[in-house]
Amino acid sequence: MSSIKYALQNLLTKIVTAVLAFLTTLILPTWIGMEHFGMYSYLIVCIGFLIPLSSFGLGAGSIYLLSTRKYAIHQIGFTQLLLASIFGLINLMLLYVLNQMSWLGDWLQKANTFEWFCLMLSCFLQTLSFFIARLFFGISGFTVLNILELVYVLLNPILVGLFFYILGGQQTPYLFFAIAVFSIVSFMLHLYFLSRNPMEFRFHAAYTKESFNYGLKSWLGDVAIRANLRFDQMILGAIGPIKNLGLYNIAVKFSEIIWFIPDSLGPVLFNKLAVVESEESRLKLLFRIHRIIFWICFLIAILWSLVLVFLVFPFFFYQHASALIGLVMILLPGTLVLVSSKILTKLYSSSGHVIWTSYISIAGSLVSVILSISLIPRLSATGAAIASILAYFTMSCMANFILIKNFKFQWSEIISIRRSDFIWLLEQLKLLKISK
Repeated sequence: MSSIKYALQNLLTKIVTAVLAFLTTLILPTWIGMEHFGMYSYLIVCIGFLIPLSSFGLGAGSIYLLSTRKYAIHQIGFTQLLLASIFGLINLMLLYVLNQMSWLGDWLQKANTFEWFCLMLSCFLQTLSFFIARLFFGISGFTVLNILELVYVLLNPILVGLFFYILGGQQTPYLFFAIAVFSIVSFMLHLYFLSRNPMEFRFHAAYTKESFNYGLKSWLGDVAIRANLRFDQMILGAIGPIKNLGLYNIAVKFSEIIWFIPDSLGPVLFNKLAVVESEESRLKLLFRIHRIIFWICFLIAILWSLVLVFLVFPFFFYQHASALIGLVMILLPGTLVLVSSKILTKLYSSSGHVIWTSYISIAGSLVSVILSISLIPRLSATGAAIASILAYFTMSCMANFILIKNFKFQWSEIISIRRSDFIWLLEQLKLLKISK
């Protein structure tokens, strides 16, 4: 399948995913209550934060080595599973230690044995799924990834709602059980798609070494990205009323919807740039895509903010409308600015300068962590939003600074939309039609 087909398929999947996520975020908090929605959000954030923390960049290394065709999936699939199992066990120990140190919040510390078993199982299986998914990213297996993403956005809220009624919604075990069942189904699907590829059942030491060598350069960056995107929610869920995390999570989800375009094209763009040998051609392609995506996202952000302020919040969250409007108005400018960083980092990573992406993420992470610790205890969700937007601005400024320092270009090439961009886009769509 051509790059434009992958890009279009990913874009359509992201649109469907964004719509489903929007509907879920409308329905689920009303269904289970804002406090339980905050707990549910916190469990998801905890697991999602730990996995890249313990991976030491191995996921990024596998994507790079597969996308550059140095290894094939049948050579390293078994090795990836073995390594993923080790990291899964590490994550279980991290969860236990963090809980013993009372860093996960009072309400999670009070969870019973059944709830902790479900959380541990979920964490282990989602670690395995994470590492398997990196293999599909590396071989441009976006059809499989799109199927898995649609299953994720549909299955998770359905299971929460289902067990809410089966187990009762007065206590919290249904939340833990729903996430555990989802993790089992998700892992089985990942394993099924992986099993469709032939596999060498031996440990590939050379791949492991090279993957770590590349991945360690991006590891701090990966951790920093997670810190930028989720550390504020970790702090808010651990020290503040869990209901506030529910409100903040709604604002974050609605704000991040505008990322469906750069997120859908990002993996395709990385693999496309990785095989372009000429730096001039690589820059020309990236700048054109940057111009198109940034201005489309700008228009979407304006229209989306009007929809949220005048339709969604007053009608669906009328009790919390003013708080949500305030949070979204803080978050949306930052999510728009981060679009630039999301695109530019694909140039750095695909050309082997993954350390630059780490610098960008670390700079944003330092701002996010320092401000989150400083502002959230005093301003709660508003403090989290301020910390996030300033971290996003820092990352975008850093990404553009690295570009200016290391590449020769005219500033208009990045931001000034051109008539030729629309002609190019139409030509790509025509090529897609002809290839069908």
